[in-house]
Amino acid sequence: MEYDEFYKFYDSVMGDQRKRAKFLIELIREHNPSTKDILELACGTGAIMKILEKNYNVSGIDISKKMLSIAKKKLKSRRLYNQKMESFHVNSFFDTIICIYDSINHLKKISDWDRTFKRVKKHLKQGGVFIFDMNTLRKLNDLSNKPTTVSYFEDNIMLLKVTKEKPSIFNWNLKIFEEYKKEKNRLHEENIKETSFPIKKIKKILSNYFSNISIIDSKMRVASENSDRVYFICK
Repeated sequence: MEYDEFYKFYDSVMGDQRKRAKFLIELIREHNPSTKDILELACGTGAIMKILEKNYNVSGIDISKKMLSIAKKKLKSRRLYNQKMESFHVNSFFDTIICIYDSINHLKKISDWDRTFKRVKKHLKQGGVFIFDMNTLRKLNDLSNKPTTVSYFEDNIMLLKVTKEKPSIFNWNLKIFEEYKKEKNRLHEENIKETSFPIKKIKKILSNYFSNISIIDSKMRVASENSDRVYFICK
């Protein structure tokens, strides 16, 4: 997903990311406190990297050239790569690799999740940690049963509707009405696909590459299929 229309509004819609970054830093300090070098998969506009680079050497990968163009302007680091997460290759190894904002849910085939895990393993240093989050099927199903939501940011309006297309494929339809002249709006529309798989299935694949796997929710409790967002910490 390249966010051809959404990229320019991404930071404004997502808002302040310090709380999420703090949670991520807590996980890194708990599970790999000696971390110095971090790679973020699907780094987008670099919002999280901007916070992390205060204490770490950061690198990022994203499929969207437009998202990376924004990241380049805000980051000191220029270690940014336009690649797919399921096939990425860089000539470096990392203490910790992260993939957040349910970015992995954009991969619609479980085989691509597998390929991503394999690429991560190849780029981690000995004792390294992989941290990623995902939306559960329950959450995606719940979202698809809700009516269109309306939100406002700056002088713009966003409409969001999640639709279930197949048993495990969901389409996020985003319509942004950008105010560009008084009382006039320009429409930007984007369709973003997400899927998810049972936690046990994902853990089984991860066990091919990692010896220690912890699975928690956003409150650091043991996660389940009833959780909304699940974090995997893989050593």
